[in-house]
Amino acid sequence: MDSHSFRIISGEFAELLDGARLEKIHGPRPGVLAFTVFAKGRKRHVIFRYERQNPLLFLSGQRLDNPSHPPAAVMRLRKYCGNRRLGRAVIDYAARALAFPVLVAPEEEPCWLLLDMVNGAFVVNNLPEEFGAAPRWPERAVVDEKSSLEGAWQEYTVLTPLLRETLAALEPLDGQALLVDLEAGGGELFLYADTEGRPVLYTAWPLPQALCERRSIAPYPEEKLHSLAHEAYPALTVVAFTDEPKFFADLGKAVQKEVSVPLRRSVKKQSRLLAKLEQEKKRLTVMLTQREDARALQEVLWRYPAEVRLDSVPVGGESGGPSRCIALNPLLTVRENMARMFKESARGARGLAMLEVRRAQVLASEAGLPAPETVSEDAVARALPESNESSENKNVARFRSSDGFTLLRGKNAKGNQSLLKIGKSHDLWLHAEDGPSAHLIIRRSHAAEEIPEQTLREAAILVGEKSWQRHDARARIMVALLRHVHAVKGAAPGTVKVDAVLRTIVVPLASEFPAC
Repeated sequence: MDSHSFRIISGEFAELLDGARLEKIHGPRPGVLAFTVFAKGRKRHVIFRYERQNPLLFLSGQRLDNPSHPPAAVMRLRKYCGNRRLGRAVIDYAARALAFPVLVAPEEEPCWLLLDMVNGAFVVNNLPEEFGAAPRWPERAVVDEKSSLEGAWQEYTVLTPLLRETLAALEPLDGQALLVDLEAGGGELFLYADTEGRPVLYTAWPLPQALCERRSIAPYPEEKLHSLAHEAYPALTVVAFTDEPKFFADLGKAVQKEVSVPLRRSVKKQSRLLAKLEQEKKRLTVMLTQREDARALQEVLWRYPAEVRLDSVPVGGESGGPSRCIALNPLLTVRENMARMFKESARGARGLAMLEVRRAQVLASEAGLPAPETVSEDAVARALPESNESSENKNVARFRSSDGFTLLRGKNAKGNQSLLKIGKSHDLWLHAEDGPSAHLIIRRSHAAEEIPEQTLREAAILVGEKSWQRHDARARIMVALLRHVHAVKGAAPGTVKVDAVLRTIVVPLASEFPAC
């Protein structure tokens, strides 16, 4: 908004809001304020957007949404100006600012509502001494010497960019006449449209034809302009007609951009996650390939004593296929190397099954589809592998379920016994039915916390693999609250009595590695 256009617009605003009651103040967007005023017998909405390049001040027929948490600046405006009447405004058009006196009770301290088109709205007790003073206007020589116009704006603030561009396109006498008219004030706004007939610019003077052609604009049809303009406030009508569609279009773009930011972040996050899953798949695939070496080693195991340690073992040849050597860990026996290979390959198989489920969940989320809630039985869903150490007890193994719950399983009788001390009364306790097994507890943060079915399933599989049912296709695991589980006095460690069972879970099992 050019300062000369602002001079005409602010003059009509000063007349319209003289004696108006300021009913509501909102800050719907950063840099935007919306005032609801009761002026001249009706309610009106004033939209104020402050910025250096394209500030706006216009009357709108639409009410903007009020955010649930108004900023502190808006709260201050409400405190000192809300439900108060405004007096006759003082205008400093060169600085593109106008100030309304807030009419307060005699016992209250007077203040001003200052609207600065560049910096925002403020409540001040006193206006600067130079506020509203007439600005300096350039001399005739400045206008005649067109080359000096670009540098003169620092000394003469009235030489706005649009005015300098206009003076450069006019003859010296016409430029001098234009400055005389502008210095006198008053006048009307001239509206210009783009090549598609949309209003895009209003000015305080008619633009030269050369300037219009350079900007690809043309005067708005006069017959339409006369039918549009309001008799009492023609400038405000023109400004609203031009700026309101532009403002709400910019507002829509800003909202759309804010909405798209989390989406873009989500896409990047999913891309990174898929890349990590692909990297993990390669690692697990390498672990799975150890099964072939373990089976080849199993076929020749009869050749080596139980305690022998070797760097490598030849396999294959003749009926067993091409001959090759399998590298071994010399710190372990041949049998122990084979067992470790089977175990690593089993972990790789379980990890790949869980990885595929996780990948399906990520892709479903990316496509906006519901994520898979359960894992198929042939995927052999398991909890994550245990860590080497447990912070609770060296006899207790720690796991974490796919839902993020901590699972603690006893490694031996002492570990089973210690779970009764480690756990809380609201934790869940799991044990195989009708026979011995490892004890396991599922940590809960409070008694009302629901444990997902997938976590219960994973915990039950962990118990079943360390139970008398470990060689069976399925295991029956009972679930109870830890407060209903009590150690039997005088019995062996890990022997307990269960007062009440919540439920029984039946889960499929898979061996850790083939028997030798």
